[in-house]
Amino acid sequence: MYMTGENPTNKDKKIGHLEGSILNPLRASKNWQKLYETQKWGIVSSEYKLPENTTITILELNPDCINNESRPRTKLKPLKPCTSEFRILTRFWTDWFIDMGVSSNNIYINKTSNNLNEAKKNLDVLFPN
Repeated sequence: MYMTGENPTNKDKKIGHLEGSILNPLRASKNWQKLYETQKWGIVSSEYKLPENTTITILELNPDCINNESRPRTKLKPLKPCTSEFRILTRFWTDWFIDMGVSSNNIYINKTSNNLNEAKKNLDVLFPN
């Protein structure tokens, strides 16, 4: 995630961007949810508030800590799939949008799919004709 060409400065466990090995403590934890909450992880607040009826739809969220084994985005060894990565990223984004005033009932996040029909189906469910 990048904002206006610059990454915000990290503030404790509030991070300015979601990439690379910065998520390794959560990836490595057997109980990442508890670690996330007790250490107050999140994305740096935009301090921007959206209208209360805003709906957020993320069509592609691509967890890729080892997408490319020659250049993995994690330094965890042994190199293995990050099975919680989608849930971790979903939590970050959901909390960030809630911080901006969006109801959790109005946030929809889909995992990346190479199937455009699946994305269209998700949109049709959310926004029927």
